[in-house]
Amino acid sequence: LNKPKLVHEKWRSALRRAAILAGQSFFARNISEGFLYDMIALEALLTEPTDRFPNAMIDRIVALFGWMTGENPQPWKDSISKLYQLRCKLVHDGDASEISIEYLIEADTILANLLYNLCALTRVIKSKKDVIKLSEEMQARQILGQKMRRPRGLQFGEKYFSKDDLEKLKDPKHWAW
Repeated sequence: LNKPKLVHEKWRSALRRAAILAGQSFFARNISEGFLYDMIALEALLTEPTDRFPNAMIDRIVALFGWMTGENPQPWKDSISKLYQLRCKLVHDGDASEISIEYLIEADTILANLLYNLCALTRVIKSKKDVIKLSEEMQARQILGQKMRRPRGLQFGEKYFSKDDLEKLKDPKHWAW
């Protein structure tokens, strides 16, 4: 982000804010706070105010990471829809009862991979409009039955947690500062 690249300043700022939100998620005082920071960052990177939610997020995640599921969008639809449902319950009802460490890890994983790829691929993704354009192109290719063509270098990494690790993360003492 600090190197001179032809990235729109507004996009550079959005990437920086999303990275800060990811850091705030990491240092959150509880699971629901970390989850909310992740969701804010995902929305900031993937959506416009006029978008339909969560469809726009789903389409853009599928455009970038559909290859992870053999071009089957359903796993991403299920994942993003559930995360968005939990986000809405928290934001609109103040209900965090269903937000588990597993959902936080899922949101963290998607955000970390999204940030990595958007920062690593600034030669082709220079703005949020480029993300939207890529999503529209992938949708058109799918409708036409054409091969998906994504920017070279896309990656997706996952971290696996043992049962003991998950139990430690579920403990409220883990989150106490």
